[in-house]
Amino acid sequence: MADIPVFCSYLEKRLGLTEHDPKQFDPRWLTAEGLAQSKGEFEDFFEPGTWSVFLAHDPNAYAKTFKPTSPADRSLGLSMSMFEQEDLFKELGAAWANQNSEAESGSSVPGFPLLSRLSDYTSDATYEPEEVSSFLEELRRAQQIVKERRSIRGLDNLIRIARWAKKLHVGIYFGGV
Repeated sequence: MADIPVFCSYLEKRLGLTEHDPKQFDPRWLTAEGLAQSKGEFEDFFEPGTWSVFLAHDPNAYAKTFKPTSPADRSLGLSMSMFEQEDLFKELGAAWANQNSEAESGSSVPGFPLLSRLSDYTSDATYEPEEVSSFLEELRRAQQIVKERRSIRGLDNLIRIARWAKKLHVGIYFGGV
């Protein structure tokens, strides 16, 4: 514990941050409202997760070739982690395949058919451009339900991804691990 201030000082010097004002952690970042205000609406930032995310005019074609399908296509540096996904699905009442014979694989989230496509982080999931608005509506509805920190964080990233796709009039490809 005694070495932490010395280590932080070293990092500040090495990163060229000694002339900048320190930034304190804001507990509001653990809420949906705080996260929404923490970065610009269309600010891409690096927060990788379990899936790689690519916005594509034709996400299914991209899934086969890994080549852009239009000039608007782009990769995003943010995603949702496996733990965020698990907490989110649990909070939304996911029915796991080994507990419910109706679920085909992974989990199925009742009332959230588009979000359910992200039930298996080992598989890819695609959303066509015409599905993005409905996907965004599902995510916003889920945001009104969840209370756990990781669920909130994962949903915030998914909402940001869907807003980007809607703005660019493209679909979304989530590449599984």
